[in-house]
Amino acid sequence: MSQKKPINEFKQEMPPPSGYRNFNFHRTFPKIIWKPMTVVAIGVGVGFYGYFQGWQFKKHRRNLKFVDTDTWNALEPVLLAERDRNWLKLLRNLRDEEEKIMKDVPGWVVGTWYGEPVYLTLGDKWWDPEPPETTCHMSNSFFFGDGFMRDVGWRHQDSYAGEHWWDKYFPKWLNDMFY
Repeated sequence: MSQKKPINEFKQEMPPPSGYRNFNFHRTFPKIIWKPMTVVAIGVGVGFYGYFQGWQFKKHRRNLKFVDTDTWNALEPVLLAERDRNWLKLLRNLRDEEEKIMKDVPGWVVGTWYGEPVYLTLGDKWWDPEPPETTCHMSNSFFFGDGFMRDVGWRHQDSYAGEHWWDKYFPKWLNDMFY
């Protein structure tokens, strides 16, 4: 009689005849893309390039400083003369204002307190009046409009004289106050 195999016969899985490969349980390192000397060479190259660019920038700034200094030395006498001229015009206007205000006062001499000199004058030595004395008769529009502060702040004016993008967002009086 022949034996029949059962349908649910269990078959044990066995390793391949040559065996499984060895299991790597040691520490693994990533694959090296660049050699260490390549990385060092690139770092040194970038460092030298940055140093060279910094040296060039410093040289450029030094040249610009020389140009700015030459320009300032050329313009300084003119600017100082204009400042002194404006100051003398202001003092003359103050004298005229005092003369106009005090014209009805008997015995009033302009620049004195009823004929007595207000300031101690030492020969040819010039003493400038203090700011409160020079600005006491002036209105706020003189300081914040197109007057004294506009002329004094010449350094802070923009070299571009055309319209700015913000001009349409602020009223004209506010733009005139700041620009």
